[in-house]
Amino acid sequence: MLRYVVMITIGCLACALVFNLMFVRRTISFIVSVVGAMRKVERGDLTTRVPVTGNDETVILAKGFNSLVERVSELLNDVTMEQRRKRKAEMMLLQAQIKPHFLFNALESINILAVQNEGRKVSKMVQRLGNIFRISITQKEEIAIEQELEHLRSYLEIQKFRFEELFEYSIEVPPELMSHSILKLTLQPLVENSIQHGFEGIDYLGKIRVSAAFEDEKIVFYVEDNGIGISDERLALFASSGVTTLEQLYGESPETGERRGMGVGNVADRLRIQYGPNYGLMLCSGPGQGTIIKCVIPCESGGGEREIKGAVGG
Repeated sequence: MLRYVVMITIGCLACALVFNLMFVRRTISFIVSVVGAMRKVERGDLTTRVPVTGNDETVILAKGFNSLVERVSELLNDVTMEQRRKRKAEMMLLQAQIKPHFLFNALESINILAVQNEGRKVSKMVQRLGNIFRISITQKEEIAIEQELEHLRSYLEIQKFRFEELFEYSIEVPPELMSHSILKLTLQPLVENSIQHGFEGIDYLGKIRVSAAFEDEKIVFYVEDNGIGISDERLALFASSGVTTLEQLYGESPETGERRGMGVGNVADRLRIQYGPNYGLMLCSGPGQGTIIKCVIPCESGGGEREIKGAVGG
């Protein structure tokens, strides 16, 4: 009996030793493969994956590692795309700050007034043009809403003189909103949308209404016009972020000159990049029914002290 007990004990110990060696070897091999995969990921190879074999705890670890690497890869791709869109939006902003054709037409209007000896009107036009350039070339990324509206009024007055009886406008913004911040050159491209495209070919008086209000702890602007409107197909393109210029939005071919604006799509990109996905633009329009653009920004005050990085003085 003693001999049998000893033999059985030795056999059990041998089996246990063999099993332990196999288990430890498999575990160590798995750990080594994970460490190797981590080093590849550390070097930037995000295509690395750990083989999923067996049905024990190592399967959970392998799936977790692979899922983590895949998620990191997706986030890096998202960041890369956002950076590209941001650089594109900033470049379009720089191009929109000073438009040669707009400046030429404004100076031509001033020249006509000077020839007609309209000294007071010349003074007002020069003052409005100065307001536009002073705000557009400032290095601040955000400015007070009051400054943005000053820029908008100056732009509208110059355009109203140029296009004479084409349109009239109204701006209705509560005084308590004036000290809050907004990305500069946000409202002017939206109004330009109405003048350059919404009122093209109309035989009636165009109307532009800019209003603002607090909604759900956010600041909401509405830019409304009674122009020719936008088709459902073009609105669908804008909703899918495939439209970045006014010409694309209205289905027109690009032209040289003043119509090379920053574009509604680029304004939407700038707002989303600056404030997050809960902010931006919404369009409501239809052929012959005019257009309403809703602009949502966060409720912040202080006039904006952040400066543009990268494209401007970065």
